[in-house]
Amino acid sequence: MSHDTTDQRDLDAAPEGLAPVPPLTTTTSIRPAMSVLLIGLVLLVGFLILDGIFGSPATAPPPSIVVVNGLATAPDNAVLAGCITPSNPPEDVSQAYLVPVGTVRAGTTRMQSNDPGGYDCTVRLFVKAPKAQVLGFYAAHFESQGWKVISTGMAAGGGGEQELYERASSDTFYWVAGVTIVHSTPSSTTWNLRFYQDDSFV
Repeated sequence: MSHDTTDQRDLDAAPEGLAPVPPLTTTTSIRPAMSVLLIGLVLLVGFLILDGIFGSPATAPPPSIVVVNGLATAPDNAVLAGCITPSNPPEDVSQAYLVPVGTVRAGTTRMQSNDPGGYDCTVRLFVKAPKAQVLGFYAAHFESQGWKVISTGMAAGGGGEQELYERASSDTFYWVAGVTIVHSTPSSTTWNLRFYQDDSFV
């Protein structure tokens, strides 16, 4: 007993002389999707190139100005250049070589010694600000950088108000920073800023 399949019946029923038609097959092409992706990439590259040519140039943000006790910190310490040498001070000390904006030298720089363990430099400065602001300016900066107050009051020998700070440095010495008021009015201050290496090791 034989069982004819559906395909066999269809072949048997086909008119004589005509070849059977194979079933239709469908295939999915990725060419359209690839074309869209390629166009997108070309457009993206084109926009990036145009932006690089005609876009606004990148600008660095303006330097921040630190304001301490009502006084802004000068962007450089050029007025203290006479106290800076290739060998001294070490970097962790030189970070404290700061002055308020508008500070000018009011005298010569006195470099008494630059020998290892004997560095001692003083510069007289002037700024249009009351002495309380000047003293507060240095107190805030020194303390934020690890300097410790070791003395406050009147300077020896009848001098003006003085504040002394000390810190251990990477060069194995203790360093002392001194701010001594020389003259002041309600709106201006003249002071000596002194840095020196103590004779004791860390």
